Amino acid sequence: MSFHKLIIVVLLWPAVAQAGVVKVCAEAWPPFLYRDGAGQTAGMAANWIAQAASQQHVRVQYQFLSLQACRRLAASGGADVLAFTPNKDQLDGWLLTKQPMVFWVLSAFVPYHSPHKTFTGLSQFSGARVGWGQHYRYPDRLVLQRSWSHVPAYDAEEIFTLLIRNKIDVVFDDERYVASTLTLQSRRQMRVLRPVAASLSQPVAVRPGLAAFARALDAEAVRWQRSGQLDRFYLSQYGSSLAAIRAVGD
Repeated sequence: MSFHKLIIVVLLWPAVAQAGVVKVCAEAWPPFLYRDGAGQTAGMAANWIAQAASQQHVRVQYQFLSLQACRRLAASGGADVLAFTPNKDQLDGWLLTKQPMVFWVLSAFVPYHSPHKTFTGLSQFSGARVGWGQHYRYPDRLVLQRSWSHVPAYDAEEIFTLLIRNKIDVVFDDERYVASTLTLQSRRQMRVLRPVAASLSQPVAVRPGLAAFARALDAEAVRWQRSGQLDRFYLSQYGSSLAAIRAVGD
């Protein structure tokens, strides 16, 4: 970290500590972190972050923006925590949580008439046309497949439109996201294959100067893991154990 950046961090940290507030910026992502129908922050990660904050005797304020907007806000000093960001999106000098809590859980989606009824392995899609989000950071186990034909799409809406129109054979995405964003009519034209196909851990990035808060997040994550609370969450939301999700991760 440069000398000038260090000065900025030193100047920012007392203000955060004095105010007793940690500012978190995130993309809304049910069931992890989002605003519910009453406008309240909700989700597994909201509970996790709240417990860590209580240990540090600070309050948490949330802003829900796109990841790019959150990064700009953080760069200007307007955010202390970014949730969630893969490693390559780490800001210079920021700390990443080390204990996996939040995973991007990917299932295979196929057209309803597809001969595939369950997920048996990535090799079952050899030669298939795979919908590929241009702005997605997919797990390496998907990226490294060489027997697929990638069909690029701008976003998830375009990807699933291609699937419904039989322009592609399979899409890998979050089952909960699909359930919360696609219409029932659209979902009836596709099938989700189980068990899950891949996963990618999504660490939380914490501003320099807040190392104690990063440690508190990791300590709380360990408590959730040891108590079985985290396993119960993934079983209830994705029908897969934490061990099974980690087994198909990078």
